[in-house]
Amino acid sequence: MAGARGSPGSDGAWLRAACYGCPVRGATQIMTELTAQRRWELPVAAAILLSATLAWLWPLPASLGTHLVAAPYWWDAQLNTFILAQGGDNLIGRSAGLFDSAIMHPAPEVLAWSENLLALAVLGAVPRALGAGPLAVHNFLVIAGVWGTGLATFVLLRRRAGFWPSLISAALVAFAPYRLGWLSRVQLVSGFGLPLLVLTTERLIEAPGIRRGLALGAALALQAGVGLYGLVQLLMILGPTALLHALWRWWSPAPWVRVARALLGLAPGALVTLLLISPYQRAREAQGFVRDEKMLANTSGLYADLRTTSDLMARWRDSAVTVKETSAREPVASPGVLAAGLAALVLVPRRRKRGAAPPDGGAPSPCFTPWVFVCWLPVTLVMFLGTGPDAPQLGVYAWLREHLPGLSGLRYPCRVVAVTSLALAVLGAVGLERIGSWCASFLTPRRPGPTVAWAVLGFAALCETWTVSLPLRAHETPNPSYEVVASFGGQALIELPFDTGKHEPRVLRNLGQRVHGLWLVNGYTGYEPAFAKAVRQRLDGFPDAESHELLHALGVDRVLAHRATLPARGAILLRAAQTTPWLRVLHADGDALLLAVTDVPNGRAAEVRAAARAFLEDRPTPPAGDRSSWRIEVPGGYNPEGLRDDDQKTRYTTGAVQSRDADWLTVRFPEPRTVSAIWLDVREGIGDAPLGLRVSSEGQLLFEDRLHSGIVPLAAAPQRAYDVVRFPPRSVQSLTIGNTERSPDRWGSIHELWVD
Repeated sequence: MAGARGSPGSDGAWLRAACYGCPVRGATQIMTELTAQRRWELPVAAAILLSATLAWLWPLPASLGTHLVAAPYWWDAQLNTFILAQGGDNLIGRSAGLFDSAIMHPAPEVLAWSENLLALAVLGAVPRALGAGPLAVHNFLVIAGVWGTGLATFVLLRRRAGFWPSLISAALVAFAPYRLGWLSRVQLVSGFGLPLLVLTTERLIEAPGIRRGLALGAALALQAGVGLYGLVQLLMILGPTALLHALWRWWSPAPWVRVARALLGLAPGALVTLLLISPYQRAREAQGFVRDEKMLANTSGLYADLRTTSDLMARWRDSAVTVKETSAREPVASPGVLAAGLAALVLVPRRRKRGAAPPDGGAPSPCFTPWVFVCWLPVTLVMFLGTGPDAPQLGVYAWLREHLPGLSGLRYPCRVVAVTSLALAVLGAVGLERIGSWCASFLTPRRPGPTVAWAVLGFAALCETWTVSLPLRAHETPNPSYEVVASFGGQALIELPFDTGKHEPRVLRNLGQRVHGLWLVNGYTGYEPAFAKAVRQRLDGFPDAESHELLHALGVDRVLAHRATLPARGAILLRAAQTTPWLRVLHADGDALLLAVTDVPNGRAAEVRAAARAFLEDRPTPPAGDRSSWRIEVPGGYNPEGLRDDDQKTRYTTGAVQSRDADWLTVRFPEPRTVSAIWLDVREGIGDAPLGLRVSSEGQLLFEDRLHSGIVPLAAAPQRAYDVVRFPPRSVQSLTIGNTERSPDRWGSIHELWVD
């Protein structure tokens, strides 16, 4: 009769069943002697992995509040420092929405332009409550992410192998070579959600119930709040696997009552996951987050990446494929030579001794067998290559990207290497069990053959990436002028010069917002919307009339000019500000010039933010009706038929850059009709909507809103800008639509036109 769960007999049966009948002999007994009782395994593993993590990341643990890892794309660490702090504010209700941000005012849900990191912000609440600064919280989460990845992987692997094989294979995941290139991106380093998703899915399939449904829902929500790349890419592989196993296990006899309870338990976590995903869907629709093939090709993995290692590793630096920070690619190295070698042991044919007894009963083996993870490897390789030059001609990833909702907004197919390493870790743990059984087969029980072999392999697992202490760089702190801004207060701030293509000053302005606390028109999330380009153009002549209109439209009452980066204009700006009636100099020193916009009323910035949010949430439906009888007249001879053919791919364009007070088109109706609104569909022409709009009829003005009419919709959702413009009902026989603002490099464009 099988022993109780946790006894040496049942443990051996469980491990043997997981390894398909592999005779482990004395390996289980050695593990039991080392750990005394199974309930001590998790604390022991946690302590070992924590010690290894602190040593692997040294000297970062001694410089939490002053330095960051000098990994590729190091500025992303500063971006994530801001996002974590902003997410912490949102969670305690300091912002109107969970995804709102103080940067890129007045655009709503800016956190959906990058990873939201809300789950990590929750984990960082403890050090934050203890007084840790934003950078210290970020670095703490980097350390916790590496450690948590190893520990969660250990928990998954322990169901399949012994203590030491599971611990060593978990270290192969936590300290994999590619993670060195990800240390500036805490959402990628924190890979603990992936093994927890596999574990909770597997347990739910084995025995459906409400508690296991709750566990799977929690794992889903956790990963959605850490990183969507890992969630989407894992579910593309785990989803079909889980469905097939569930149908096979539940079909006969069908535990439908337990399945219903499991789904009930899964519901809360699934709802939270949808809550965290829905802003990304809105951002994809509104902001145009659809990655083109060129960008996907540049961010796909290569076969060469699987033959190399991180260039942060001194011993193998000469053989690393270095990725320039100016390119679109991301440094991704092999999941680890040792992991691949151990995984290959699963494929070695086994010979069972004649007359050997079948595996004992006891705890059931996990439903995802090692061969499931063997099948995962080629799938992850196809996804890793994406649409790059080494991608299979079948275009599997391209097909998935086209047909799976939300995948078109993702890039970096190479990040699926995290799923690859997880599959290799499962196979590596089984391979280590085989090594232990082979050692035990030719060594006497008194000699710790498996222990010696596992100790050597564990040391090798760390040495593969543990060749040099990590390089650090001093954290660039925000400009001291932000403290001056804070002392004068205000509503919203814009900085000059406006953001350019360089990352460093842009992310430092994000952190500067944490100092002065004002809404900031500038900002950096890794994505530059059309709104930012329009703002930059209108600030070229500051403090002219166009820039004044812009500041008033956005509710900006503070302007900070960095004189060190405006050497030619610093003195000119100061003299101009002293003679401009709507500006007042609040502070001027050798570096900063702080100006107040005196005619912006209090509360204007909050009003504009509310309007931007309302525009994003409003989804008006164009009216139905026959448009074939309209006669559309346009200047320049451009074909206007695209305005009424119900085809998003065709459009009318002005054929020239937008200019002030220029008519775009005139619509003549066959007979007089009452109109009160027009719909202009510009969703396919991001950034080409008119910045200001005027509607007239036979010389009579029906509607005019110069800058505010264009800036707020453009900031909220450029693909939905000018969906509808309403005015008092009027009987007309023609409508003339024109632009009131100029844009030096943007053509005018309208895809569809409706009148109501």
